[in-house]
Amino acid sequence: MDRSFISNIKFISFIVMRTIACVIVFDVVYLLLMLYSGMKISEISVENVYWMVQFIATFVFLIIQITLCTAYQKIILTLGSRRKDFFMAKYFLVFAVIVITAAVLGGMTYVYDSISIVKYMYSLAMILGVNIITILCANMIEKFGMTGYIIFCVICGFIGGFIGGGVGALMKYKILKSVMVPTALTILATVVMIIVMALDKKWLDSYEIK
Repeated sequence: MDRSFISNIKFISFIVMRTIACVIVFDVVYLLLMLYSGMKISEISVENVYWMVQFIATFVFLIIQITLCTAYQKIILTLGSRRKDFFMAKYFLVFAVIVITAAVLGGMTYVYDSISIVKYMYSLAMILGVNIITILCANMIEKFGMTGYIIFCVICGFIGGFIGGGVGALMKYKILKSVMVPTALTILATVVMIIVMALDKKWLDSYEIK
């Protein structure tokens, strides 16, 4: 394998492992505080663990995209890394985290009856959606600084509120509880993810090191 690609993998892997370690430490401290306040171990449900796995994955995606794009991208390219190797290494690890998260959540869905296949498919769509948002957010921050970050957050707030309110109102319809809906959303998110990745590659190729 190309040495530049391997070097990028090692560096980004270090960032990912450090992020996961920090999130796990935070979760453990939070759990200890909850136990100290009187909560019992038996009160921790499978759903709590299920959502914690998604939270860790979401945070990792956020760190990979935004931290690399706004803080480390310039340094890595300045040190001689090829843009192609940086891009491939970043998304190699992104998809590795997606596959691992999907496997863990899928295993929990298979073992525990309380987690339905519909919830699992919605989780996959959400994971891909988070990736799309973090890619766009990272590039907006890189191009427009804090202004881009604020604008993007406002837009996402409106979209999130609209989707949240709409889904809440539509959940009374059985169609949203059908596995077909989250499956279609997952397929759509996959297509959009590929398009956004292509845009990310284009933005990376046009990135000027100042």
